[in-house]
Amino acid sequence: MHADLALCWRVEEACQLAWPSLHAQNICGYVFRYSGSNRSRRANSFNPINGPRLQGEEFIAQAESFFDHFQMRPCFRMPEIGAELDNVLAENGYAREAETITLFAPDLTHFNLASKVDISTENAPESWLNFYFSLAEEDGQQQQVFSDMLGKIALPVAYGEAKVDGRIGAIAYVVLVGDLAIIEAVATDPKYRRQGLAANVVGSLLAWARAQGCTEAALQVVAENAPATNLYAKLGFSTELYRYHYRTK
Repeated sequence: MHADLALCWRVEEACQLAWPSLHAQNICGYVFRYSGSNRSRRANSFNPINGPRLQGEEFIAQAESFFDHFQMRPCFRMPEIGAELDNVLAENGYAREAETITLFAPDLTHFNLASKVDISTENAPESWLNFYFSLAEEDGQQQQVFSDMLGKIALPVAYGEAKVDGRIGAIAYVVLVGDLAIIEAVATDPKYRRQGLAANVVGSLLAWARAQGCTEAALQVVAENAPATNLYAKLGFSTELYRYHYRTK
């Protein structure tokens, strides 16, 4: 875990803004995020926020009542910067899942717009959404919920599409939170992997973010995804801030 906790919490809060949930409630130092049929753990879990937080089995029981009310699987997100509940959850039968790394890039000056990357700064283009859904294999209801979640992004946002022979090969989007750019939803068509498309779309989005006044960037990547972490290291995401995992039952 990085020594600069203020930076860690600033990035943590920005990442929550960049991947919004349909509903959110602050409860005893945590935010309960709920997004219906969407399958994202981040958008359907209890997440610690900066400041005093309730602890212990009594709070876990209170949190579980929220999951029961919404007919959700209990899921707690445990970043290293706020993981006081982790041991108690483990003792109560919660399994550990999906370790994820939060990476930070302190300099955006080397990023440039790639010629075959289209950037849209309004709503997510239909072509972008269709590509995302083709890889996610979501049904119609799940697709609508994800679209609604994107519609809740109230900050400057841009969607990038890297093209090959007129077809989309990779996508991502970026959200600007002050001078910090958050990269989300990086995805590549399996047919076009290892062609630099993900690097092109991320680099182009960060060049656009720099033009809007951003000076640094962050993203989160599943720890076991070695190709992605290697790519991000080459792009300048050289600082690991903190990791998180989920506890589920």
